[in-house]
Amino acid sequence: MITEKTMKRNSAHESSDSDSISSEERQTGKHAELMARASQILTGLGRGASLLNVQSNDGQGSLERNDLQERFLEAKQNNLFSGRGSGIRSEVSGIAEEDDLSLSDASTFEMPLGSEGETASYDNTGGTEPQLDEYADIDRLQLEIHASYGRALSGVTLSSLVSNASSNRSDRSDEDEDKKAPIMAALPFFGRGACGLVGKHIHDEEPSSIVQRKDTAGSSDGRAKGWLSGISSATDEAAGRRKSASWKLPTSLKQILLKEDSDDEPYTEDASKKQKAAAKLMHKHFQTANNPESFRELQKRMKEKGAFTETSVRALLQDVDFDSSDEDGEQGIGLELDHSFKKNFFASDLKPLTNEYSWQEGNADTDSKLDEIQQRLRNDPIFFGGIDQRPYIHLPSREPSLQFLANVIQSATDEGRATLLTVHGDRYLGKTKFIDAVVRNVQNQSQNSFTVLRSERSSSTAVISFFPFRKIVSSALRECNRKTEMGAKPHEETDGNRAREFDSSTIQRLIDQKLLDKSDQVMISRILPDVILESSDLLSLLHGRSPGSLTKDTADTLFKLMIPLQPILMVFDAVDGDGDIDSSSWRLMEQLLLSAPTSCPQMIAILISRQPLSIPSLLSGVTIDTSLKGITKKDSEEYIRALFDPNGFDKSMTVDENVLDIIRSRANGCPLFLERLVLWAQKRAIVEIDETRNAVAINVFHEHRSELNDILPATLIEEVLTELSSLPHNELDSLKTACCMGMIFPHKTYDVLESEGFFRLLHSLISSHHIFDFDDDWYKWRHSVVFDAVSSIIITDERQEIHERICDSFRRSSSTSCDVQRAKHYSIAHRWDEAWDQYMDAGKRSEKIFDYTHAVTCYNKAKQCLRERSSPREKIACSTALGWCLQALECYDEAEKELESSLEATMSLPENDREEEYSLLTALAKVKASQSKYSDAIKLYERALPIVDTKIHSPKWLAHHISSYGEILRKSGELKRAQSLHEEALKYRELALEDKSGTVLELSISHTQLGCTHSGLQEHEEASHYHKKALSARVSHLDFYHSLVSESLNYCADSLQALGRGKEAIPLAIHAVKIRKQLFGTSHPAYAHALSVLASSYYSIGRPLDTRYLLEECLDICDKVLSSNHSNLIPNLMLYGKVLRASGDMINATSVYKRALFIHNINFRADQNKIQLDELNRCIRELECGFTSCPKTSLEMPIPCIESDPGKAHIILCTNFGHRPCDAYAFSLASSLQQMGSVNLVTVVAVGQPQHECAQLARLSLDSLLLSDVPVAFSRVVSAIGKSRGTLQTSPYISSDGVEIITRVLVQAPSKKSLTIMCDYCLGDIAEVMEKHAILFAEKVKEVVIIGSVQPLRRRSNIEPEVSGNAEYDMFTSKVYAGCQQLNIQTVSMCKDVAKGFPFPSSYVDDLTQTNHMIGSEVQRKEKAQANLLWEQGTKDSRRYIFGHDKPQDGKCNAWPLVKSVNIELSLGLLCCIPMYRDAHFRWESHQVNGVNHKVCRHRNAKAGIIKSQNLSDEILNLVGFSLRAALLNTSC
Repeated sequence: MITEKTMKRNSAHESSDSDSISSEERQTGKHAELMARASQILTGLGRGASLLNVQSNDGQGSLERNDLQERFLEAKQNNLFSGRGSGIRSEVSGIAEEDDLSLSDASTFEMPLGSEGETASYDNTGGTEPQLDEYADIDRLQLEIHASYGRALSGVTLSSLVSNASSNRSDRSDEDEDKKAPIMAALPFFGRGACGLVGKHIHDEEPSSIVQRKDTAGSSDGRAKGWLSGISSATDEAAGRRKSASWKLPTSLKQILLKEDSDDEPYTEDASKKQKAAAKLMHKHFQTANNPESFRELQKRMKEKGAFTETSVRALLQDVDFDSSDEDGEQGIGLELDHSFKKNFFASDLKPLTNEYSWQEGNADTDSKLDEIQQRLRNDPIFFGGIDQRPYIHLPSREPSLQFLANVIQSATDEGRATLLTVHGDRYLGKTKFIDAVVRNVQNQSQNSFTVLRSERSSSTAVISFFPFRKIVSSALRECNRKTEMGAKPHEETDGNRAREFDSSTIQRLIDQKLLDKSDQVMISRILPDVILESSDLLSLLHGRSPGSLTKDTADTLFKLMIPLQPILMVFDAVDGDGDIDSSSWRLMEQLLLSAPTSCPQMIAILISRQPLSIPSLLSGVTIDTSLKGITKKDSEEYIRALFDPNGFDKSMTVDENVLDIIRSRANGCPLFLERLVLWAQKRAIVEIDETRNAVAINVFHEHRSELNDILPATLIEEVLTELSSLPHNELDSLKTACCMGMIFPHKTYDVLESEGFFRLLHSLISSHHIFDFDDDWYKWRHSVVFDAVSSIIITDERQEIHERICDSFRRSSSTSCDVQRAKHYSIAHRWDEAWDQYMDAGKRSEKIFDYTHAVTCYNKAKQCLRERSSPREKIACSTALGWCLQALECYDEAEKELESSLEATMSLPENDREEEYSLLTALAKVKASQSKYSDAIKLYERALPIVDTKIHSPKWLAHHISSYGEILRKSGELKRAQSLHEEALKYRELALEDKSGTVLELSISHTQLGCTHSGLQEHEEASHYHKKALSARVSHLDFYHSLVSESLNYCADSLQALGRGKEAIPLAIHAVKIRKQLFGTSHPAYAHALSVLASSYYSIGRPLDTRYLLEECLDICDKVLSSNHSNLIPNLMLYGKVLRASGDMINATSVYKRALFIHNINFRADQNKIQLDELNRCIRELECGFTSCPKTSLEMPIPCIESDPGKAHIILCTNFGHRPCDAYAFSLASSLQQMGSVNLVTVVAVGQPQHECAQLARLSLDSLLLSDVPVAFSRVVSAIGKSRGTLQTSPYISSDGVEIITRVLVQAPSKKSLTIMCDYCLGDIAEVMEKHAILFAEKVKEVVIIGSVQPLRRRSNIEPEVSGNAEYDMFTSKVYAGCQQLNIQTVSMCKDVAKGFPFPSSYVDDLTQTNHMIGSEVQRKEKAQANLLWEQGTKDSRRYIFGHDKPQDGKCNAWPLVKSVNIELSLGLLCCIPMYRDAHFRWESHQVNGVNHKVCRHRNAKAGIIKSQNLSDEILNLVGFSLRAALLNTSC
């Protein structure tokens, strides 16, 4: 109600205005007119409830909303809203009369503008309606527009403007016309309620009145940005009954409206004739749009006539009285209809209006227009903002799948089970958003934060090797660098620091941190081709590697990056329907997931695609597939509710069944289309929230309320095209061009288009519509539906024309780079010659980096480009290159077929044109040799060699081909000829090295080949010499864990064992096995060969049972991966026969030898490999005659010789081996001292738990340190027996009775008091021996060294150990101490605390890894893990001794560099066994018992208990390093 107070306040306000008139005059003179005008406007308003709130300026005296709400409901029940506003007029008038209220009494009409609660106001203060003069000021006009914008009461203000502008037409002056221009420019901003007035006014007024200058377009209100938005809005709402896309003003008219006058003044009646014609045409367009029948007739006629061009459209418009001439008969402008106008009449079959493409800049968009577009698309689910900004909408039908995948990821991570998840479904179903929701769910449920790495792929990138892994690896580099260097200054990318440079610098930092090495850099460069290598020689690391080994190396490199990032999720998204995964990426993914359980267990891969993927069979066991379907009716309801209530506050909101059925049936299960339809209906106020029943329903007052099903967009593509149709021609053409480039395309491939403005237009579209994402030099369409929409309007001829234009741009480019992207354009443009050249060049480039998989793809594409008129030479070149790559990929059958067809075609050419004959013959020979067809291979080389002209070829080329022929001869058994050829090849490689065309690594190939040849000739000394030279060169230039290094280690071990030096061969062979297992896996022939050499080495030192299990594993691999009669089986079978003979199994030995003979006869002629043949025949004869020269094998290893040398310590070591990471250093120390003559390690007894594993670890460490003759046993004391975890193969030569082996040593010791026993854990075995053989023990044992604490010493008392808490162990220790003192055996007791703080820092451990020995790297790995754990969980005292007073920087993950002391307790105990070190470096307390001097070191840290501890530490470092290097033939020196 309007109160008396309010009326007085209004009167006071009115009297203050000098231009105001009396309240009575306003009440009598204007009341009726204003009410009539308001009624007229309310006729067009979509909802009568807009007038529910009427209040004054100060907010007082407002009508009670509840009262008006009741009247509104009553009016609705009485059907007062029928007749498009007649009921509303009555109801409004009734409200005014009942409350004695005139509309003029209210100073402000304030209406709700929608869900946001905004209002629009009509200011009626001032005594009279606003006069025209008041709106001459542009700024005030803008304020009025801001206040009036929207649907609520826009017509009220408009009514006032129009009536004032039209009331005194006869009295108007030119000045009035100038003042009227901004008013008319404001018309398009008003809602549907003003549409009738717009038409009326334009009909009555001159057309020029609507023209407004450009600078008035700027607005601070986001809803009123720019004139074009308002014009389009008014036009959209006027054309109410259209069924397809929105109809907008032609581009030419918009340009006129935006044209800026030179004097910066509004246009008047003197505007140009073109402007008048444009305004006139707009007027007629309004009339047509408001006439549904006329509109539909026009649409029908345009379809029938096929009016596709400007001329035909204009002609048709003239036929329907749509001429463009003005009233004076003057010809108007030539109007060009843009794509938005064309789209209205051609819902499908869109064709280009012109073949002229222009990417040059047109009229620059103003900031206001850009802001208006962004504001309009703010909530658009496809373009700017929208779906990325709102929360994910949970759909009932997908919740079970979402929770299931989240549980799978969580359980797989907890259990360390690598898993592959595949999610597929039709386009636009929201697969990516679904996976994002799964990831968020997992992140919220998991205690650990997942590292999520993402990548996209498309059909245009499917032929690029490892493309799906590019972003994955690049992101992993950054994350790994961040996590391992968190305390360092962050490395940010700048404009001058491109992504590839950033990746290269990151790799270098990780190499400096020793997380990666140079081999890893090369492996990463296979995935990230822009990674800068320090030297091109690094690519030679890939030479000669099989595809499987390269994949294994690449996977191992990625594990180094990903281990610190665990748990890790890799999401591989497909952005279009054909986004398949290339074969190289499949193999890498297969290797990653199969190796992950042991290398990186918390790894999950997620593949998104439209169609189900062909998963490799090996991954089927770890794959879980999920299919996404279209959304259900319940999903649709929840989706619509969420769009109207994004925060989910209103749980009671429902969706009208009619709305739900219409929108769901049109969306057809597509959530994206459903969202677009809802927003479309919302924008037009057809669908809204019915507050009376709190439901999303059809607006009952809308004129098209019954036609919703007819006027909704037919398809999602059509709706997207509606938005794109308003783009200028040059931007639309740039979209078509980008569409032909693919969903994902690189900038550098098309950089020549930069000068033509193409990329500037793309970035303009990014700013206005966010159609593209740009990252790391790659462009990606942000949404596939936009890509598909643009693709749908490109006809075949136009597509080919675009590709031709792109190809022409390549010709103008100065770049000579070749790639499959360019080749694709040439193919589609039917420029087959250029396409063939591009594919061939791309294949050759891939060969240079040893990417044979991609090379095969390129060559197959090149074959498809060959036409009938292609020259034979092109076909030969293509097939030859393809055959080479297939041979490198070990696809021998396919390679043989391609090469034979090429050779046949070459031989059909004239003799002078057979340039490829030699390369074809040699390539085919290699393929034959790889299949053990040596005779065929030799024949091919014999045909090839006479063709070669040695004068025109380089030494490097000659060396390669000569050595290749020599290898075939060697493998065929013609060793002398092979030796001659390899020596010749060596000379050529030495010449190449001198002229710098060759490398040391290539020289090592000749050394290896000559070594193998001499080995076949039984010249083992020469073979060992050449193999050592090759090993030295490869270790110097390659990473130690390289396949070529493992090859040289293998051959060195083989030659040493053949010389009877198996003890030296075993460490080399063990490392070769380890490297090849890591590189190739456990099912590769290279790994089988390493096992065979290790088996031969064990056989040479008299351990044939170790040989047997190694050979059985080797033969099992060979039977699986090689043909049943492969020649490489023969040496393994011959050795296996020897082992069987040694074990007494003569029948199986005979069978094995006969099989080897059968294979030999198949692969070799009678005159080939005669040495091998003679050996086989001899062994078979001996077995058939019942003769054997091999004694029966014993499981009891002999005790090493114990000399009567007082200066040497003969040590029995009883140790809890393996429970301290540095225990292996004690064995290294013993090996060095033993080579120096100070120590003789007699035997080792493992007394820790579990004994089997401790004993096997000790056995392996001893074998790798030239101590393979030292027997190993484990304790049989009951309390010390633990359950083995079964992770290691136990050697048959490990004794199960520690007491028995100690007794054997005591018996075999030649002199009195010659043995030293050292123990650091359970003394049960020693106590038992002492108890059973007390006299023997007292006679042979000189001293017992114990690492343990004793009680404080007292005079005339025995030494007693401290209590440890384990009663049984304490009993054993007491027995040993009491027995030694009783038997007068000296004891040496070193407290464990003496090792605390001993200065052996982490840098020393790092130095020992440079020896390349497996012990060095293994100790470093374990110590690093322990250091980080101790820093987090250790006591303050332990941290003080380990880290000193330093602590890691905040947030730094790696505490290893700060370690000052590692625990080398066992090494210090071993030094206590040697009098020279014991007396020089330890502070002892002496205590005599029965005349025997016992020594005790009870100090609590190294500083107190060790003299010159730093000197002793340096000496230990040198001794351990010496032993590690010596075991590997000093290869690290």
